[in-house]
Amino acid sequence: MTATKFEITSHTGVTFTVVHVPQGTLNPYNRFRTADRGSIVEFYDTRFTRDDFPPVGQFTGGSFRVATILGTDEFGSGQGGLLLDMGSPDWAIDAEAMTVVRDWLVVQEARA
Repeated sequence: MTATKFEITSHTGVTFTVVHVPQGTLNPYNRFRTADRGSIVEFYDTRFTRDDFPPVGQFTGGSFRVATILGTDEFGSGQGGLLLDMGSPDWAIDAEAMTVVRDWLVVQEARA
């Protein structure tokens, strides 16, 4: 299994790379993270592409279990938007864009 990615643009106009990392897989963009307790999804800001950032952009700190984003565990509702960082208003993803992310994650989980 390998990590997969796609890009989504939020209501703020920021394009994020969304990375799905299946359980047991090392994230190729964030080598400190292995999805050892279930699949994870991470968000990267594509506006920032310095040499010390991965090629997908700056890691926002947004790393979540897929089950939480989909609302299949006790921690998430599986609906609404997502605030990646309270200190950065640009790092928010509206409900409509998150619906696209969730639909994509369902497909990725079925393939994993």
